[in-house]
Amino acid sequence: MKRVLLLLLALMVVFSFSCKKGQKEEVAQPEKAKKAAEKVETEAMAGSAKAEEPKKAVEAVNFNVLKDLLPDVSGWTKDNPRGFQSSYGDFSVSVAEATYIKGETKIETVLMDSIGRMETLGGFKMMSDMKFSVEDDNHYVKTYNLKEYPTVEEYNFKQKNGTLQVLVAGRFLVTLRGRNIENTEILKAFFNNFDLKKLESL
Repeated sequence: MKRVLLLLLALMVVFSFSCKKGQKEEVAQPEKAKKAAEKVETEAMAGSAKAEEPKKAVEAVNFNVLKDLLPDVSGWTKDNPRGFQSSYGDFSVSVAEATYIKGETKIETVLMDSIGRMETLGGFKMMSDMKFSVEDDNHYVKTYNLKEYPTVEEYNFKQKNGTLQVLVAGRFLVTLRGRNIENTEILKAFFNNFDLKKLESL
């Protein structure tokens, strides 16, 4: 009888301990879930705050810097180099330009810092991204990469006028408009006079 009582007592102790352990685990599980949820919420808020941090506005370089980058080309007269810049809010643009003359041939040269904004690159950007070409009896337009830079080339056979636009470092648009030229090869050769490494370093 004594042994039976002791056995019952032992079973009661074990059962009581098991119940208390289960209760602790039941309490602990919601606590763990709550902490995990709080951690996820904290990380999400931190990520959202980081994403909302305003990006530092990029400013166009001073137009005088661009003017200095208009090359002196042997055999050509550089006429009336000039420039300007403007800004509005976080948008800015600077431009330098000059006309190069050799006999009856002229090349109007424009160097623009667009800071990569669509507001100034809209037409060029759409054309260069489309990767297309079109030609008829009078003229052609085509896009390709010149020295790995996005390029738009246009030429009018009858008027003997052509345009070459090249985007350097994703922001500096070089535009060469040739008058009285036999083809656009003269514009490509002219483009080689620009200090491209200097442009990319700005």
